[in-house]
Amino acid sequence: MAWVTESGRPRRLLVLEGPRDRGADCKRCQRRIAPPACACSVTAHWSVASRGTEAYLVLGRIAEAQEHAEQVRALARAHQQRGPEAWGLKLLGDVQAREPAGAKQAGDAYRQALALATELGMRPLVAHCHLGLGTLYRKMGRGDQAQEHLTTATTMYREMDMRFWLERAERELAGAGRHGAEPESDHA
Repeated sequence: MAWVTESGRPRRLLVLEGPRDRGADCKRCQRRIAPPACACSVTAHWSVASRGTEAYLVLGRIAEAQEHAEQVRALARAHQQRGPEAWGLKLLGDVQAREPAGAKQAGDAYRQALALATELGMRPLVAHCHLGLGTLYRKMGRGDQAQEHLTTATTMYREMDMRFWLERAERELAGAGRHGAEPESDHA
């Protein structure tokens, strides 16, 4: 584990050490997340891969983040777990949104995650998808769509009393109001 500071706030993230080709290890069984499968719960593997994706994004290691996000989605689909699948899609959107040529794929991943999260009643994830889409559309210069999604995210975060994410969404919304100016946002 490592501490990464974002906007003056410490955040505990799993940082995977070692060679880049090693993959993530399950802490319970000490095997790679990728096949072969182990006897541990799918949730344990999903959690490690999800945190790995987030950690690699913070570190700017996009290829590793992409690999872990794909593992999250693959594990969820293989075990027919629709909630983790929605999170995996959202993580794929986060990763692809970092690549200049990935805007279309990011938008597709966020929209798929949004549809699934809405169907499953996963309100925090729905809000995160709106934030991702709003941020993506702002970067693409699509101000009206950015405003719509960021306003929805802001409203949802406020209703759920998710203050950290509310502040982030408000910063993005202010950035959208400046017609595509880069906001002072965290990469999380």
